[in-house]
Amino acid sequence: MSMADESELGRRIKHLQLEVGEGPCINAIWQRPVFESADLRDHVLEWPKLVPGAIEAGIESRLAFRLFAGEETLGALDLSSGQHGGFDKSAREHAVSCRDRPDALGIWF
Repeated sequence: MSMADESELGRRIKHLQLEVGEGPCINAIWQRPVFESADLRDHVLEWPKLVPGAIEAGIESRLAFRLFAGEETLGALDLSSGQHGGFDKSAREHAVSCRDRPDALGIWF
């Protein structure tokens, strides 16, 4: 599995999730195809190691979704926002519509 990211902050949070084994990207891969946290503070009990580091880095909300190729899971993409509820309905719908087409996001494995 791989998790795609773009920015330095995205890479830091991706590595933190992998290091501590918790977070929305991990949940999107193993628990359900789309996972949103409008306020990371709401998940401090679920992700006690990730949330403090993400908040300190300026991330307030996350949207993660599993990437598919047919029936096969390729990985997950995690989007971050510095605002509570940083993803509106349109952003969520666009992300979900792209999850079956990682190439539409410019992601190649």
